[in-house]
Amino acid sequence: MELHKFKRELLERLGTTERELFAGMVANKKHQATLPQTLLHGDLHIGNTYRMPDFSVGLHDWQLCVKGFALHDVTYIINTALSIAERRRHERELLDYYRDQLIELGVRSPPTLEMLWTEHRRAALWTLYIGWLTCPPESYGWETMAVALLRVSTAVEDHGTLALVRETL
Repeated sequence: MELHKFKRELLERLGTTERELFAGMVANKKHQATLPQTLLHGDLHIGNTYRMPDFSVGLHDWQLCVKGFALHDVTYIINTALSIAERRRHERELLDYYRDQLIELGVRSPPTLEMLWTEHRRAALWTLYIGWLTCPPESYGWETMAVALLRVSTAVEDHGTLALVRETL
């Protein structure tokens, strides 16, 4: 992949390389395949949501739907839809709410909050690498790209995602 200069500098700031991120993606995919699987949207950023006049919401752009571990989508939307400050303030309570909803909807053995937190931290790699680092700026415009990369790279830093993923390499 040909990276623009700002993306190369972002990788330098994170202390990683394209090669390491790709290896981390492969390791994460193998790891997540051992976890409970569900239907995923696959590209769950705020641009793929809509709101109706009655304030009901929905998702569109389902061509990337895949089977996988739920935190893939949950992490993607948390890290891209919320500002950095909002994410830092609310992400744990959102994961707690997600777990509560699983229980309310009949999941008998929901993941522990600790597991959800660990997998949320790990899933941030996909959001950075596949979600935005490989995406050409022309797809969404420079401002959207810059905001998304700032949000997701900060989440990767905040969560120690690279160190966590390196443990599985």
